[in-house]
Amino acid sequence: MADDNIEFKTDCSELKSLIDLEDIKSLNKMVVAPEKYREELGLDKEEVTIFSEMLEASRQTGNYEIGHENDDYNLGNPGPITSLLETEFSLKCRENNGPIHLSSILMHRITEGHAFEEGNKRTAFLSASVFIVRWQITRKPKGPAAIPKLTEDLLEALRSIADNEDTTPKDLESIFGDKLRTRIEEINSS
Repeated sequence: MADDNIEFKTDCSELKSLIDLEDIKSLNKMVVAPEKYREELGLDKEEVTIFSEMLEASRQTGNYEIGHENDDYNLGNPGPITSLLETEFSLKCRENNGPIHLSSILMHRITEGHAFEEGNKRTAFLSASVFIVRWQITRKPKGPAAIPKLTEDLLEALRSIADNEDTTPKDLESIFGDKLRTRIEEINSS
């Protein structure tokens, strides 16, 4: 990675502080009802038009908190996400505690599990992005956090997973890691 001051390992005991079910539900709400989410953030429609810009606005302001509601907005089947967060995620962390690896597992399982009625791929990408941003903040709280861009190749990999094709978490890890490295280099060069 571009920043040698950050050790690229995750403390497996901190996983729940990096992403939880309420975060993921809120992110899904952001992608399927962006107008309502913009209102909750107090943003004008002209200021922010797509969810990646909302996340970028959060990065620039340093506010990565996500508003939670107590409803199960659009959540059709919480089982895959609950299982992932409560057991599988910590097991995977013990095998490989790299944050890009864990982000890729998160993205793959959310996409594959079809837990939401709509917006699963976008929710998966944002969940992985929030995870990696929060991870960066715990390591380097004063520096800017890098948010990978949702590019066509990453989107195609997510589509492949949603269509039950052969894209693996390792494939996602490679693509997502490349996007993250590119964003870190862009931030460090500006």
